Amino acid sequence: LEVEKQLLAFEDLFGMPPFRVDGHQHVHVLPGVREVLSRLLPRHGVRWIRIPEEALLVSGMPDHELAGLVDQSALKFYREVSDQASAARPIFQAAGLRCTDAFVGMLTMGRNLTANSLKRSLTAILKLHQLGGEASPTIELMTHPGYPLKEADPVNQGCAAQLGPDDFSRSLDRAHEMAMLQSREFGEVVRAFSGQLYGFGDLA
Repeated sequence: LEVEKQLLAFEDLFGMPPFRVDGHQHVHVLPGVREVLSRLLPRHGVRWIRIPEEALLVSGMPDHELAGLVDQSALKFYREVSDQASAARPIFQAAGLRCTDAFVGMLTMGRNLTANSLKRSLTAILKLHQLGGEASPTIELMTHPGYPLKEADPVNQGCAAQLGPDDFSRSLDRAHEMAMLQSREFGEVVRAFSGQLYGFGDLA
């Protein structure tokens, strides 16, 4: 299996399995893929996996309130991913894989990563989890901080040398995310929600 080859290559390179796993464009929650991963990952010592149930979509926020963030085609894709993630969660958990209680990242990608968008997502998460009796949920924030890749740079060819870097990898959105994560605004949002920042290695 290609997935197993990637895990073995990671273990050869770093001398240990990855703390967590996710898939490009969230393919790891697709039917057929998630069942394979649920059997394979525990055998390789992987303990965590991403469940991309987007907070604002899980909360039931209507499309017209999300219209300012993304176009309809992107919103349709994000809803599909979030629904597939909801179906994948019990499968992964039954296999002993751990996942965070909530996820933020698709609707806050690139220039949409702002203090206001984060506040809106975190408010929705806390409301849902307080209703369920959970006081301090763990939340995965998906980001892609960095510098735009250049098409002509042979060293930076993205996911596949034959295709080159994709549009997002070449965009200024990555630099925006990096600046936001380093900003005072971001720290103020975390403190306003009494949050603490952890890596998956801290939670393992």
